[in-house]
Amino acid sequence: VNYNRSLGKKWQFQGGLRLEHTTSRGDLTSLLEPNPDKPAVDRQYANLFPSGGLSYQHNNKHGYNLTYSRRIRRPNYNNLNPFEQKIDELTYSKGNPLLRPQLAHVLELSHTFMGFIQTSINYTHTDDVFSQITIPVTDSSSMLQAQNLATQNNWSLSISVPMPISKWWESYTSLSLNYQANRANLNNTPVFVKALGVNGYMQHTFMLGKGYKAELSAWGTSNGIWEGAFLSGPMGAVDLGVQKTILRDKGTVKLVFSDIFFTSQWNGYQQFGDFRMDANGGWDSRQVRLNVNYRFGNESVKIRRRQTGNEDENNRIGM
Repeated sequence: VNYNRSLGKKWQFQGGLRLEHTTSRGDLTSLLEPNPDKPAVDRQYANLFPSGGLSYQHNNKHGYNLTYSRRIRRPNYNNLNPFEQKIDELTYSKGNPLLRPQLAHVLELSHTFMGFIQTSINYTHTDDVFSQITIPVTDSSSMLQAQNLATQNNWSLSISVPMPISKWWESYTSLSLNYQANRANLNNTPVFVKALGVNGYMQHTFMLGKGYKAELSAWGTSNGIWEGAFLSGPMGAVDLGVQKTILRDKGTVKLVFSDIFFTSQWNGYQQFGDFRMDANGGWDSRQVRLNVNYRFGNESVKIRRRQTGNEDENNRIGM
């Protein structure tokens, strides 16, 4: 159910309420022994998800917006898979079929200046947030498994500025300050992880004439929390691309050099009781790619993309 109306010339209100009922069932042989006639995982629950927003347009320069919503996120199926997967000689991962969905309350206040500079303050409280926990198995081996933490509190302050510098130079910059605190008590072991971090993104687009366009972008993040319980170190990357339109603007040739300085590698550690795990890794992020595209056919024909309602379930496959 959704409702919206204008409250005078400057105020606008919208609200909604969604009722969602879930039935899930899973059979796991190892959990059937005490109750052979009862499914190992059999859940039925209903949730109400309210949402609402109040906007105020003070004048042509200043606008304000206050929103609230309650959201649900279910674990992907890979995290529910109870089979063991070997990571290295001393570490393996195992899914948790008893993992519960996480529920969040999101409150945000935003301010828009001149229609394009936006500043926002966000607070999110999440219950049963799932996180990868390192569990000692022996003195020299460990297991990674997703567990439900008790709570997560997240505060953030962000600003985004899309700005045309000149006719041939456009820029976009975003910067956010984030504080996150995760708390739980797992197997009589208290877990409390907190971090204050800064995230930034910048993109510059240059129109060079004669069908040429160049783009320089960079992103970076300071220390933060990864997978709910890992304290991660800083990382970032710089990308550069050049594009040329060809064949009467129906084709494009694009050359991209991504992660020029090879700085998007990650590292972090997790402390679970007396057990500490240090980890680091990355992928072949520094690449040079050449893309050639050509559009043919009737460009005035619109292609309709039909949504089936299964998009959320498809996202849970999680390879």
